[in-house]
Amino acid sequence: MDRHLLEESLPEGTHRFDAERVRALIEPIVVGKGFGLWDIEWTGSILRVFIEHPAQLDDPLAGVTLEDCAHISRAVSLALDEVDVIPGAYNLEVSSPGLDKPLRSANDFKRQIGRLAKCKLKEAASDGQMALRGTILAVGSESIDMEVDGNPFTVALANIREAKLVFEVGGEPKKAPKKKKTKEAQKKRK
Repeated sequence: MDRHLLEESLPEGTHRFDAERVRALIEPIVVGKGFGLWDIEWTGSILRVFIEHPAQLDDPLAGVTLEDCAHISRAVSLALDEVDVIPGAYNLEVSSPGLDKPLRSANDFKRQIGRLAKCKLKEAASDGQMALRGTILAVGSESIDMEVDGNPFTVALANIREAKLVFEVGGEPKKAPKKKKTKEAQKKRK
């Protein structure tokens, strides 16, 4: 159906959001500033732009700073205002998708091979589980392979209702604090 006809059939005062057109406009700007465009989201009158730092592919702790978001926000805002791709008033928010970023496409999963993820399923897995938490091993065009509790699972992308990375704080457990020596214990040593 013609885009113009779709907009004519909307109630007066509302506008159709063209995500592909917005993405096509802002992605080169974000990439040109040295970041990746993770996703865009339109809710009511808010355009959310999620960016990621390229170093996050190697180091999940490499993050996007507040200054990065402000810098990208100014550049994207200028472009959106110049082209007027979103008619009417709206708010622009630029942020990182976070450490537990959502995984929505095969490409999202491919970029996270070797990382821990949680997938909520539409239909139960072969062992009856409705949610799988494990390491992403491989990604095909229609499915992902995961290791869950030491067992291999192949999950159809179409069966994934929601997926996101799981961030765990690593490191060694804290050691118990050393007990302070009392004056009596010190005297006994002498």
